Amino acid sequence: AISSPPFGFLTDSSQVAIYRGYLGSTLEQLGRYPEALHHHRRALAIAERVFGPQHPNTAVARGGLGRALAKLGRTDEARAEFEAAIAARVSDTMSVTERAIESAGLDTADLGGLTVLLVGGSSRMPLVGRLVAEQLKLPTAVDEHPKHPVALGAAHWAALSSCGAS
Repeated sequence: AISSPPFGFLTDSSQVAIYRGYLGSTLEQLGRYPEALHHHRRALAIAERVFGPQHPNTAVARGGLGRALAKLGRTDEARAEFEAAIAARVSDTMSVTERAIESAGLDTADLGGLTVLLVGGSSRMPLVGRLVAEQLKLPTAVDEHPKHPVALGAAHWAALSSCGAS
């Protein structure tokens, strides 16, 4: 039987947060979802204290908790954890997008009437579409095959690179 390790005085250690997450993932693979949920919750609590709420290790712990919640059929809670896990990175992406618009000498008001086409795997995440629409004040659309434009762009760049163009 897998039981809680004797962490004792190490309850706030960064390693304990990571190992708790590993234990939660192992329990998930064994189909022991309630136990996995317990360890993922502990991993997240420790990660938030040790690393802070925006740290990538905290996001990983949140993702583990979201996975366990999803396995238990608690989809609303799982979605909230997944969205919280990626919120900081999505916010960073939005800042870069706004800077790109500004560096082009434009304002979001200049983009009126346009629709933002979301591509890539994260474009299917409701949080991404919602934040883009809210921050840019523009409607969004998701490509039917959101990974295809990314692959085509990579192929185009590779073709240009191979012939010396940039």
